Amino acid sequence: MRGRFIVALIAATTLLLGLVAAPAHAATGASSQKDHAQQVADLVDRHNAIRKSNGLTPLKFAPTIAQQISQPWSMQMANSNNLSHNSNFGWSGANRWAENVAYTSNDEDTVHLMQMWMDSAGHRKNILNPAYTVISVGLVRKNGLSWATANFYAGSLRTPGTLYASGASWLSASGSNGSGSTGSPLDVYTTPGTHHVNGRDWRTSCAPYSQTKRCTTEIWATQVSHNKGRYVSTNGWVFNNLTYLPSARSLWKTNNLGRDASWSANGRNWRTECDTAATGRNGCRSYIWTSVVVSTPTSAGYRYSLKNQWVFNNTVKFS
Repeated sequence: MRGRFIVALIAATTLLLGLVAAPAHAATGASSQKDHAQQVADLVDRHNAIRKSNGLTPLKFAPTIAQQISQPWSMQMANSNNLSHNSNFGWSGANRWAENVAYTSNDEDTVHLMQMWMDSAGHRKNILNPAYTVISVGLVRKNGLSWATANFYAGSLRTPGTLYASGASWLSASGSNGSGSTGSPLDVYTTPGTHHVNGRDWRTSCAPYSQTKRCTTEIWATQVSHNKGRYVSTNGWVFNNLTYLPSARSLWKTNNLGRDASWSANGRNWRTECDTAATGRNGCRSYIWTSVVVSTPTSAGYRYSLKNQWVFNNTVKFS
């Protein structure tokens, strides 16, 4: 994998308070946000997940600002094949703003982009600055590289357009399925990015696995864990399952994930069932025997206890 990034921070002065973003970069050749809607939404939600985990208020996503500033600047960098900062990314009413830019050749572009930014003190400082309340994000993929721009704003922004609480809510409101089209069914388990489906927020990333790809799906949920005799409730991204994308059944003939089997590995018990009512034809599902926290309603709320049971872990799809 390959990637680079740079960071810029502009602290506003009285001379900057009336500065309006010039839309010159948006005039020619700027792709729509919907061309890369899923990645844009995913980057927004990855920023907010990190802020939430650090006790900070989530940022509001401003697609209007993104379309005028962040998206065209990402296109500018992609077209020139040059990582650089926009010298004019302020917005009317903002009293402070910052910019992170980066590119990567990694297939899981949003994961790698966020990791690079968080591993850099300057970028991390922008992401975790409590003063910022609004974010705009642009991403363009060209010639095998993903070019990203994230702009942060503080202050009473003038005419920023509709602000969204999350990237997923923007996707839902805009009717995008992440590929620039609308109305098509979305498989949250095999489509990379952040999704808002059936009232829940989902996040999926996919990576090469042997001769196929493996997708990891998480769901935003309340998780109760048992720690040192106490039950602790936390909100955040929680592992949901793994999905191995369609490949020839013959590739799995010696792999327990792709055939009916029961086995133990690293002290854990596993079982796999294939071509059943649960899996459907041309598929297998694997389960792991583990301890889970179960809740029982009571007049005082919920009572929690530990229980051992089979838990769904992954599915293998055959072509």
